[in-house]
Amino acid sequence: MIADDDSQLFQADADVAAKARRLAKKNLDFGDAFECSSQVNDVAVLGDYAYTAESAAVVRKNSQSEKIYKGHTAPVTCLKLVNLDNQLYIVTGSWDKKIRLINEKTGNHERVYNDHSDFVKCMDIAYNKKLLASGSSDKTIVVRSLIDNSIVTTIKAHSRAVEALVIDPNEEFIFSASSDRTIKQWRLDTGEMVETFEGHVTSVYCLWFDNDYLYSGSADNTIRQWDINAKKQTALFEHNDWVKSVIVIGQYLIGGSRDENMYIWDINTEKQVGMIQGHHDQVQRIAQYNSMLISVSLDGTLRRWNLMDEINGGKKKMKKDKAPDVAMTAEEEKELEDLLNDFDE
Repeated sequence: MIADDDSQLFQADADVAAKARRLAKKNLDFGDAFECSSQVNDVAVLGDYAYTAESAAVVRKNSQSEKIYKGHTAPVTCLKLVNLDNQLYIVTGSWDKKIRLINEKTGNHERVYNDHSDFVKCMDIAYNKKLLASGSSDKTIVVRSLIDNSIVTTIKAHSRAVEALVIDPNEEFIFSASSDRTIKQWRLDTGEMVETFEGHVTSVYCLWFDNDYLYSGSADNTIRQWDINAKKQTALFEHNDWVKSVIVIGQYLIGGSRDENMYIWDINTEKQVGMIQGHHDQVQRIAQYNSMLISVSLDGTLRRWNLMDEINGGKKKMKKDKAPDVAMTAEEEKELEDLLNDFDE
């Protein structure tokens, strides 16, 4: 019983310290930020517009004429944009286990897929083949045609939740990452397993494909580079905390962390060349907009950064924009916080 009390006391102290740190960082005015009304889990960028997947069960189009898309009944975890028959659609996945195909112009939910029996956590699209791959806490990957709505294949992929998916540029393979510590390679059209990549010592949360290299971020505080042709790990980038998001832009690798920061690495030298501070909760996703980075976080903000300025030590002050309120009640916030804690564990 004493051990349990000590454990609870330690956890309480850690929570207090984390809250104090986040409160102090909340006033940092870096990153040209846009405040959303709830935690932000994913972002997709098209032209001058950013679409955010939020824990308040909405998707938001961030622009001067902001638009909110509703329909899900639980946090929206992932989204993609796709053009079908000359019409832009938003494809969304949620903790409500559903995938929705939303007409970007009208907001109509034109298709609802019930392919999973648990949280939908990740997705990617083969844009030429018009195939959607989705991964779930139910341990499966489902590949579905966006042309005729048929299921191409269902893959019993991992022994634990599928945390991340990426389709290679040639649209031949899916790479999946899981909280079972492994990364697996599958044939997109058949679901046949090709390779298992092992090296991470705990959950793998994010993937990025760049040329012949795959990058993976993990709760073991590392990003690993894998040579897909040689089937081996070729580089290791160590962080201070869990890596939740990863992107490669030119020669630079950027990792977003649970410690609220983003770290910039020169891939050629494998040296850290910058650190971006500004968020006050974990960085969920990083995207590219021209020469800018777009980052979203559980702190409820979307922020923009000039990559080269950050490498050279520059800081950009945030704009105090604020989104229309789609806020959750205190009871909903508490329920979501408890779910997120269970989710990460």
